Amino acid sequence: MDESAVNPLEPLRLTAARHVLGLAHSWEIPPVADRALSDGLYSDTLAELAAVAEPTMTAVAPLLARTLAELGLPTPSPTEAAWYLAAHCIRRIASEEEPPLVPLSLLQEVHSAARAVMPDKSYVGDGLDLGGLLGIFWSYFEPNENYYEPEKRLITDEAERRAVLDRLAREECRRWLERRRLNGQTVA
Repeated sequence: MDESAVNPLEPLRLTAARHVLGLAHSWEIPPVADRALSDGLYSDTLAELAAVAEPTMTAVAPLLARTLAELGLPTPSPTEAAWYLAAHCIRRIASEEEPPLVPLSLLQEVHSAARAVMPDKSYVGDGLDLGGLLGIFWSYFEPNENYYEPEKRLITDEAERRAVLDRLAREECRRWLERRRLNGQTVA
């Protein structure tokens, strides 16, 4: 389900989180502001941000911060941004509305960008509890990784291998969401 259809602030929140982690490009921000205006949101700075013709980060970053403030949205800390984006990606994968590889790719970028504030302690991805999902992500590109080893057979057909990885990714996302719920953590 498209979260922006439920909440028109959602694309701005996602953009702010991506910006905080250094994952947003300057040219991506004005169209998000324009979409927010089209969805019925308004602030003077939002309109100014949407109208930036040749966006540079030095031009759009302060406008984005002011827009968030005018709309009553806090600018997330890097840790908050990482958890928010991780939860967003994981919900997308668990929803089964799209192939998992695109949100998994963003999840891998989030993990890499957040390592300064959420370092790996015992294993790769444990700062955001993403170890299993990162293993699945790399298995899409490293067929010899055999993350799908529980299948107990060698899968040579690429379509079948991807289907197994898609299923494993969705199952791991559901477990991740359940762990957050059981630990009393809110999933942004």
